[in-house]
Amino acid sequence: MRARYSNLALTAFSAASIGFAFQASADTIINASGIDPTYSVFIVAVDGGFYEEEGLDAEYRLFESGSAAAEVVVTGNAHITSGSELSGIGFRDRGAPLVIIASAMRSDRQMGAIAREGIEAPEDLVGQTVGVSFGNASQFYWSLYASHYGLSEEEITVTNIGPPEMVPALATGQIDAYFVWEPWLENGLRTVENANRLHRSGDDDVYTLDMAYLIHEDLLEDTETLHAMMRALDNATNFINEEREQAAEMVSQAMNIELEDTLNIMEGLNFEVRLEQSFLEGQEDAAAWMLDAGLIDESPELIGGYIRPEVMQELFPDRVDF
Repeated sequence: MRARYSNLALTAFSAASIGFAFQASADTIINASGIDPTYSVFIVAVDGGFYEEEGLDAEYRLFESGSAAAEVVVTGNAHITSGSELSGIGFRDRGAPLVIIASAMRSDRQMGAIAREGIEAPEDLVGQTVGVSFGNASQFYWSLYASHYGLSEEEITVTNIGPPEMVPALATGQIDAYFVWEPWLENGLRTVENANRLHRSGDDDVYTLDMAYLIHEDLLEDTETLHAMMRALDNATNFINEEREQAAEMVSQAMNIELEDTLNIMEGLNFEVRLEQSFLEGQEDAAAWMLDAGLIDESPELIGGYIRPEVMQELFPDRVDF
């Protein structure tokens, strides 16, 4: 069964007309970051001095979505970003030289569902309108959720809506529930009277968000710079895991999110730099889902194509198991 999707706009995957030549200078490493704490490593690597320790000048630039950040890397105007399983596959399908070099973060709490009063179980969504951000992890999670709980998507109206608009749409009754990531889950609970958390994505093992580091393929040719970048990001990852409150202060200030909210969100994030079989399987599942949903024409070649394990094999061979 397929949902009645309205207002479909997969602009994040319209990469066919983009010029792909790599342009960013290695003099300053540009980190393309979304505006939520899943991108904390980039903030900490710059503001915590970890790039500097590797002899690199670096800065981060904030974008309203992970897709927008990935597009900047695709066009060669940034060196690196991170994204969910879906972030790079659509670009790759359209010929963009975007590749994965390592995992960045896993979480079964970063995503979830918020609903209006009276919707307290999956079956209560039948006949209602659900807000989903199409073409990314929001839509992916919603599809897995509907399948897991046996919902007939033909009986549910699914509308495409950006995360910042989900909270006001719920408050005004335009939608009855939405599926998204933090900080818009907590914002909804705080803002919409009598709203409730329907689920976290990891409840009943429905979905675990698995973010990866994405770079422009041409950067693979600059081994010295790329290795220094990954050492800096790995050291920043260790700092986040060992000094969570200090890291949260940097992220809070950079992203203009209240410190308490930043800490609460980061508690549910597991930052790690690895390449494991479970990560590969997640990419395979995402590609299969995108193919079935008509978001890509064919599944990309993964190992040696979209996923390039050689960086991790050279730097951290004990963290690669495929």
